[in-house]
Amino acid sequence: MENSVSVFMILVATLIIGLIIFALASTYSAVVTGNASISSYASSVAQGLYISTTCPVVSGNTYSIVIVPSDFNYNGTIYLTAIAVNPSLYGSNVISPYQACPGVNVQINGSSGKVENVILYTTCLKKLYCGEAQIWESTIGSPQIVTVPKCHDAVVWIFIQTQKGLVEVGYAWVKE
Repeated sequence: MENSVSVFMILVATLIIGLIIFALASTYSAVVTGNASISSYASSVAQGLYISTTCPVVSGNTYSIVIVPSDFNYNGTIYLTAIAVNPSLYGSNVISPYQACPGVNVQINGSSGKVENVILYTTCLKKLYCGEAQIWESTIGSPQIVTVPKCHDAVVWIFIQTQKGLVEVGYAWVKE
C-alpha cells in the first residue's frame, strides 16, 4: 500500500514539474515570437524609408535643413528625436542620444519638442537610449525643418510606435 502511494506522489510531482516547464517554455516562446514580429515590422518600415534633405540655409548663429521622410511601406505617425553632436562624430554608426552636446538644443519646425522619459529601441530591439529625450510627433511625408546651432552637426532619428515602444526605422545626419 505504501509503495503505491509513493508511486502516485512521484507521478503527481512529475506531472506538476512537467506543467511548470511547459508553462515557462510557452511564455518564453510567446515573448520571442512577439519580439520577432515587431522587429520584422520595423525592418519592413525601415527598408521602405527614404529621407530627402535640402542644402543648409544659414541664418545668424544657426543653420536649417529641411528633411522629408517618405516611406513605401508605412503611412502614419512618426516620432522624431534630434541631438546636436560634435562634427568629429559625423558618420559614426555608434552614435546615440547619450552623445548629445550638453546645453545645445536642436529645433524641429520651430519647437524644442516635448521632453519625455522614454526607452528608444533599434530596429532589432536593442536599447538605443533610456532616459529623458526631446520627442516630436509628425506624420510620414511631412517636411521637417531642422535648426541647428552653427559649429555643430545633428542626428535626427525617426521612430514608429509599436507594442514594445518607440522603435527606430531610420535617421538622418544634418551637417552644415
